Amino acid sequence: MFEAILQRFVEASGVTVIVRGMLERAFNAEQLDALFEEYSCLQYTRELLFSDVVIMMMLVACGIRKSPSAAHKAMQEKLGVSRPAFYQKLQGIELPVIRALLRFSSDQMAPVIGQLGGGVSPLLEGYRVKIIDGNVLGATEHRIECLQDEASAPLPGKSMVVLDPQYHLAIEIVPCEDAYTQERALLNEILPTVNPNDVWIADRNTAVCRLTQYNNNNDKTNCAHPLG
Repeated sequence: MFEAILQRFVEASGVTVIVRGMLERAFNAEQLDALFEEYSCLQYTRELLFSDVVIMMMLVACGIRKSPSAAHKAMQEKLGVSRPAFYQKLQGIELPVIRALLRFSSDQMAPVIGQLGGGVSPLLEGYRVKIIDGNVLGATEHRIECLQDEASAPLPGKSMVVLDPQYHLAIEIVPCEDAYTQERALLNEILPTVNPNDVWIADRNTAVCRLTQYNNNNDKTNCAHPLG
C-alpha cells in the first residue's frame, strides 16, 4: 500500500520526492545530533534536539516559513517546547557547532550535486579553486531597544566564508561575534584548510601573502599567489 501511495507522488511530482529524499539523507537527524555532541562545549540536550533546530531553520531558509517564530509555531506540538526555550537554544548555538554544521552539509551535498550534473567545469584544470571573502551580517531591526534609533548601532557579527565555485557551495566558515574585527585576524582559522593544488581567490583585505607564506612553510604547492 505504501508503494502505491508513493508511486502517486512520484508520478505527480517526482522532483518533490527526490528533493525530500535527498534532504533527509543529507541532514540525517542522528548525524546532526552526533555532530552537536562532538563540537558543543557549553550547550547540552535536554528536550529540544539540535536536529530539530536545524530543520526549523531550514524551513525559514527555504522560504517555507517567514521566520523562526513561524517555524516554531508550526511545529510546536511536535517539539513540545516553548518559544522562549526554542530561542534560547537557537541563540546559544556555539560557533564551533556552526562551523562544523556548514562543513557537514557541504560534504553531504557535493556528491549529490556532482551525481546530478549540477556542477560546472573546473575553472583551472588540475586545481581546486576556492574563493574567500569576509561578510558582515546585514543590519536588523531586531536590536536591543536602546540602539534601534542609532544609525551607528553595533553590527551583529562577521564571518569569513570559503566558496567552491565548481559546486556553488560554501565549504568553510569562520564565524566571529566581533563584527569590527579585520578579515586578516580570522585568516589563521582558514590556514589549516589549505591543501596542495588549491588556488585561492581573495581581495587585499584577506592578506593573500600570508596564504603564500603558509604554503611555503608547509611544503605545499600551488596554493596561493599574490596578484597586484
